[in-house]
Amino acid sequence: MKAATGENKPRGAAARPDAPAKSNLPIIIGACAGGGVLVIILVVVMMNSGGPEAEKKTAKPKAAEAATTPAEELEGRDLCQKGKTALDRDVIAYNNSGPLDRAELRKRVFEALGTLRQGLDYYRKAEKKTGMKYPVGDLQGLFDKTLARLEGEAKVLCDKGRGVIDAQMPNLSAAGDAKEKAMTAIEQGLRDMRDGLDAYKCAATAASKPYDVTSHQRAFDAAVERYAKDLEAEAAKDAAEGLKLLKSVEGIMNNYTEAQKPELREKLKTIKNLLKHSNELFSRINEACGKTYDTREATEAFKFVRDKLKEVGE
Repeated sequence: MKAATGENKPRGAAARPDAPAKSNLPIIIGACAGGGVLVIILVVVMMNSGGPEAEKKTAKPKAAEAATTPAEELEGRDLCQKGKTALDRDVIAYNNSGPLDRAELRKRVFEALGTLRQGLDYYRKAEKKTGMKYPVGDLQGLFDKTLARLEGEAKVLCDKGRGVIDAQMPNLSAAGDAKEKAMTAIEQGLRDMRDGLDAYKCAATAASKPYDVTSHQRAFDAAVERYAKDLEAEAAKDAAEGLKLLKSVEGIMNNYTEAQKPELREKLKTIKNLLKHSNELFSRINEACGKTYDTREATEAFKFVRDKLKEVGE
């Protein structure tokens, strides 16, 4: 009798070796590895973000800031930022500008100064309200430095223009080229004085303080009256003669014969030249001192005559 082996095997079947036991080690290692990667990713993310607690500490909503910050401080900060940005941009453009653009760019610089000054005023209100001292010394220094420069330029323009006018005004009594030379010089002097006075007005608005320019304004007004007197009279005389002559030919303007055409043509040329010269004189005065005139009637008549000349053969 054979000893019992504890396992019954079928007869006639070849004996097969037992299959090795299945190991779970690779699964465990893979799981550990995957978990490790996940842990590393979470650690990196938390390090970069500072974690939930850090986020709560650093992220301050605008609504909360508005609720805890005085309105004067917020307004001052906004206006100072806008004013400084515009000032930095416009000062560069002003420094690189030519004579034709300089006056307009100067006004833009003054507008930026005004915005900056308003922001500084709001900061001062915030200081009175809270007792805090705000670090706006650099902004105040920028304002003071730019304003002082433009005040100096305004003074130079007024003094320079006035000096030229005083020197050349007696020569208006001369004739021919001497008078024309004096008028050209006076016109430049008037432009300089006008720019200087305009700069003082802009400075008064930007700095919210008055400037005593009474003497310069009186000198300017007197020079304009003396300079423009003869030119205005000549311009008005030419316009009146041109319009009167135009009225005299209205009867044949649209019903003329071939025989009348040459005479009509010459009269239209005379009218055109008179009206053109009148408008040029008024424009010359305007460019020098800023005075304006109603030239609409003469301008429309000039356009009509110009077109009519094309019809009759200029």
